[in-house]
Amino acid sequence: MLGTTSPWVGSRTAPRFDDFVLSTLPSMFSDLVEAFIAVYVFVTLLFAMFATPGLDSVLL
Repeated sequence: MLGTTSPWVGSRTAPRFDDFVLSTLPSMFSDLVEAFIAVYVFVTLLFAMFATPGLDSVLL
């Protein structure tokens, strides 16, 4: 029967799950690291501004 089987079945050109994960994992990891650093800096600056007397005028 013509056209009943998928052209991807048995073909190595088909995208596999591990291909998808391995290709997106490095970019996802770098995005998470960038977000963590941004949050860390933001929280540190907030703490420095509001917990240290007189420092709020220096940072602003």
